[in-house]
Amino acid sequence: MGAAVILFLLILIGLGSAGTNEARWWWWASIKLRNTYSIY
Repeated sequence: MGAAVILFLLILIGLGSAGTNEARWWWWASIKLRNTYSIY
């Protein structure tokens, strides 16, 4: 239930810091969360 919200926040944070190592980490983490919780 809360996984979708967390994923959305991760994407927002990633977009907000685009071009940094942090952004790439958040992008990777969002993919891991999506695969783990099978949101889509």
